[in-house]
Amino acid sequence: MTPLWLCLIASLLTTTAVASDVKQDKNMHQRFGALNLSGSILEPSCTIAAGSGEQVIPLTMVSIPMLVTEGQGPIEYFSIRLTECTLIEQKGQEADNPRFIATFEGPSNGNGNFALSGEARGASLAIADRYGRRAIPGKPLPPVGIDSKSMALLYQARIVKNNDIPKAGNYRTTLRFKLEYY
Repeated sequence: MTPLWLCLIASLLTTTAVASDVKQDKNMHQRFGALNLSGSILEPSCTIAAGSGEQVIPLTMVSIPMLVTEGQGPIEYFSIRLTECTLIEQKGQEADNPRFIATFEGPSNGNGNFALSGEARGASLAIADRYGRRAIPGKPLPPVGIDSKSMALLYQARIVKNNDIPKAGNYRTTLRFKLEYY
């Protein structure tokens, strides 16, 4: 055989092998399934620290003359401390300053404060954020940042005079709170 015939035979064998590979690739989708993947990346929610979820906040004793003349008792501060928060920067906000919205829910006295139960009369409970903005029962407070070192949201509570005739005695109330953040 001459070298020309050998080249032609080698070319035909190579072309046949390549053509069968191409044909196999065209039919590959018929032998194998397709797989589409999708998913989500979630940011874990904050956890309310132990001791912050259910607090008993003792309020300073207020006399009837003080309640009548000053209209309110002293401020008692309390905080809701959070843990396991992932602080992620969003839309130009500082990563360590997410915005939190708190809603306090409980019995209302009808004047924007929380009603008290017990023997005492003539007083209600006022809750405010650290800027002094009052919480109205069931209505969200304006958003506030959080101290990234203590991870605590600061609030204040005080007894305030209402329209009832003051009467000495013990009082109590139970409030719930809801936190939203972004």
